[in-house]
Amino acid sequence: MLEDSSSDCLSIRSETMIGSEPFRMSFLYSARAASRASLATVMMVCLFSAASAEEAYICIPTASGGVRFDEATKRWLGTSLKTNDEKYIVRQPKVDEKKYAPDAKWAVFSYFKPEKQYIRSMCEGDFYPNGLLRCGPFEMNRVNLRFLNIESMGYVTVLGSEGSDTPNIEIGMCSPI
Repeated sequence: MLEDSSSDCLSIRSETMIGSEPFRMSFLYSARAASRASLATVMMVCLFSAASAEEAYICIPTASGGVRFDEATKRWLGTSLKTNDEKYIVRQPKVDEKKYAPDAKWAVFSYFKPEKQYIRSMCEGDFYPNGLLRCGPFEMNRVNLRFLNIESMGYVTVLGSEGSDTPNIEIGMCSPI
């Protein structure tokens, strides 16, 4: 909504929804600033600010290691592993994503491409005061922006033949988005 608050200024008030919460903003647009920026630019900045009010992170693996089954010796051995193209998005779930975990405060999504992503973990807890979020096998610290993810399938729980899966741990860095 636009209101003319004086002959020199324009007051812009807007309300939008961020998740399930309303986000309200007001902005005073000066005629002097008009010579430096257009109203459209100012409104785009306001809308970007509203969209970024929801806290979210992208987490990218930087190292991975685990165990693998050696067919020749029939033993499990430690190994370093390459990270794959999988990234993780940590954000508050939308209402329709909370179908199986209605009390979830956060969710971790595996992300390959926009059309190829899925919910990895739902977190019923919130970030601790020290910045730590524990969400199943995924942990993240929003203070130092580090994460750790554990894939345990393949050793204790064998799906298929012995050694068909490689239990591993991966670490990496997160960035606010």
